[in-house]
Amino acid sequence: MVNRTLFEVPDKKWYIFVEPDTFIFWQTLLAYLSHLDWTKPYYLGGQINIGGIEFGQGGNGYVISRPALEKVVSHYQNHQKEYEDFTEGHWAGDCVLGKALKDSGISLTRAWPIFQGDDIGNMNYNHQTQWCQPTVSYHHVSPSEIQDLYDFEKAWMRDTANSAW
Repeated sequence: MVNRTLFEVPDKKWYIFVEPDTFIFWQTLLAYLSHLDWTKPYYLGGQINIGGIEFGQGGNGYVISRPALEKVVSHYQNHQKEYEDFTEGHWAGDCVLGKALKDSGISLTRAWPIFQGDDIGNMNYNHQTQWCQPTVSYHHVSPSEIQDLYDFEKAWMRDTANSAW
């Protein structure tokens, strides 16, 4: 996936990967990324751990800067058989990518709770770190919920365009 992505669009600052049932608040994501230097190798996402491998859970969405993508693609090309063998015995592609990134020297920048693994109705607001945090993504949302969230974001951006919120 990342190999093909870099081949198809090699000139982007950031590469954003999401699942079809994930909603991204684009304005929030762009504001978040504007505080980071895209020329440095970044791998951002909501953290999860499987078998000792920490990675950005695909359902939350994750973001990889161009230098990080170039580095992991080069690493993969030099160790392709190793990763194909690992992938064959593993069920989570996002975990395989996380391992490849880590093996190439790029650790996950933990971005939970900004990147959410739950939908808006199932978030655990008893967790103190979730209050007063911007949200970039929600996972497990239906097409109609995606439309509602999109309409909300569009209206909010229109209505607050000239405010200093």
